Amino acid sequence: GSLVLYAIRAPQLKGGGLFAPISREGALVFNNLMLTTGAAVVTLGTLYPLILEAFGGGKVSVGPPFFNATFVPLMIPVLMACVIGAMMGWKRGDLGGVLARLKIAFAAALIVTVAVALVAGFRDILAALGLGIAAWLIVGSAVELAERTALFRGPLSASFRRAAGLPRSAWGMVIAHGALGLVVAGITASSAWQDEHIQLMNAGDAVTVGPYEMTFEGIAPITGPNWSGERGRFTVTRDGKFVATLRPEKRSYPAEKSLTTEAAIHYTAGGDIYAVLGERDKSGGWSTRLYFNPLVSWIWIGCVVMALGGLISLTDRRHRVGAPRRAAPTAVPAKA
Repeated sequence: GSLVLYAIRAPQLKGGGLFAPISREGALVFNNLMLTTGAAVVTLGTLYPLILEAFGGGKVSVGPPFFNATFVPLMIPVLMACVIGAMMGWKRGDLGGVLARLKIAFAAALIVTVAVALVAGFRDILAALGLGIAAWLIVGSAVELAERTALFRGPLSASFRRAAGLPRSAWGMVIAHGALGLVVAGITASSAWQDEHIQLMNAGDAVTVGPYEMTFEGIAPITGPNWSGERGRFTVTRDGKFVATLRPEKRSYPAEKSLTTEAAIHYTAGGDIYAVLGERDKSGGWSTRLYFNPLVSWIWIGCVVMALGGLISLTDRRHRVGAPRRAAPTAVPAKA
């Protein structure tokens, strides 16, 4: 009889796929290199003090000056390249053509940078540049969507049909890049224009924090299930109009012999207001910390929208990976 050999054909991966440096692939490689370098910088700044102390080198502090001088310059090119890379063609791109189509985004970033510098003062030029980059990301993402849907280049109904037919990965990318602009704006504003006041206050005293006036109304004793403490009361107004009432607390837990401080926070679209109650002075005044952090909510909103963009992109059918199945064996008759 004849022998039958069974061979299972396995797929083979072939090399190739060359691309020019100026292309979407090149932008992705640049993005990954810069993000990897940024992650290494953060890791170094975080672990270096611990490693140095462990080997007896003393204690050092690595804080904002180090990260501002290293991490921020690395991220600026990445943020600028986000919009440019997204509009590049695969394999080979036209950088001049892409920059020409992004002239509206350039103009928006320049206007925002100059306007913020004039209003806030040129001493805050880095903050103005940060908000300019945020405008670049948001407007650039809108320009990209307009380009994909041929907006204003034909009937509006045709643009809507193009938008409905866009791949979900394209929608996810546009949403994520625009949301990244919100995150950059929130980080920039909260870092540059945070207003903090630490002082002794008596009932009736008022302090101006950011655009708000916070009046200390006094202290009242409070009791909980297993603790006792004091609760302060601050009335927050803006231009004479009532905004909120903040009630920070100090709690004492006799069983654990511990003290805790409960900050009071009021969230607004323009920024968050914090009130923290400290210790009582011998004169009867209270140590208080009052903060205003502008655009903090933009950071959280931007992160949520970025995650939403990523989820939308993952639902694209081209990104679905099916479970591999073993190919059916093919009978190959052996030679006698």
